[in-house]
Amino acid sequence: MDSAQARANLQFHFGPVYYLNHGFNIPEGHGFSIAPTLIRPKSRGFVGLRSANPNVLQLFSQIILQNLTI
Repeated sequence: MDSAQARANLQFHFGPVYYLNHGFNIPEGHGFSIAPTLIRPKSRGFVGLRSANPNVLQLFSQIILQNLTI
C-alpha cells in the first residue's frame, strides 16, 4: 500500500473453480482461481461511437497498464 493512500489499491478474488477461454469452456475436475484486481487504476480506457449509425461497431480502447504505478 502506498503511504499516500488511505486504503489498498489491489484486491484479490479467490474461488474454488477454474476457467478456460474466459469462462466459455468449463473444464472437468477440481481447480482454484486467484484473480488480482486494481481497485482504482490510474490508466483509463474509453468507449466511444464511430458513427451515428447503430450498426457500426463502437470504438473501444482499453489502455491497460499505461500507468504502471499501483
